[in-house]
Amino acid sequence: PSAQVECSNLEPNWLDEAQDVEAALQLAWSSLGQLNCTGLVSSIHCIAKLSDMDAFGRVQGLPGLCADSRFTTLVARLRTAAAAGEIDTPRNIMRIMWAFGKLATRSRDVEIIVEHISKAAPLRLHTFSSQELSNVLWGIARMSEGRRLALDHPPAVLALAVLAESTRRIEGFSAQCLTNS
Repeated sequence: PSAQVECSNLEPNWLDEAQDVEAALQLAWSSLGQLNCTGLVSSIHCIAKLSDMDAFGRVQGLPGLCADSRFTTLVARLRTAAAAGEIDTPRNIMRIMWAFGKLATRSRDVEIIVEHISKAAPLRLHTFSSQELSNVLWGIARMSEGRRLALDHPPAVLALAVLAESTRRIEGFSAQCLTNS
């Protein structure tokens, strides 16, 4: 699989082969050295989508996934990319925020990634589609469940900025986008 990985901004199509979380982890792990930011985001997004279908394979549910060294290494690599400002496209921002919300993971690396995104994304929200805005907001809400965030906490600031941008474009939101938000 690693020979199929492109080191461009294209999403890796080899993830389509994965039938469960175990397979996606193994594919991503075997190509880790060749994955750029988009590849890392795509890998974690694919894992989240498969976990949503309860297709874990040998991985023991979300607790097993969050403890899996392959997953924590993917997230740590993404933290490095986030610190370098590489999570910069609306699609990548939306996909990783949705994935972290779906996985309900609260590791320190995830918090750092979300903080970096939360500080950089408000300047780009005008370029987001309505679906991207609603999915980012949904991800923040899921990650914040059971927590009280101060209004100056970076994810709360991003949520307020998403709400403001969404309000400006409310007529462009589909029923699905409004349901997600």
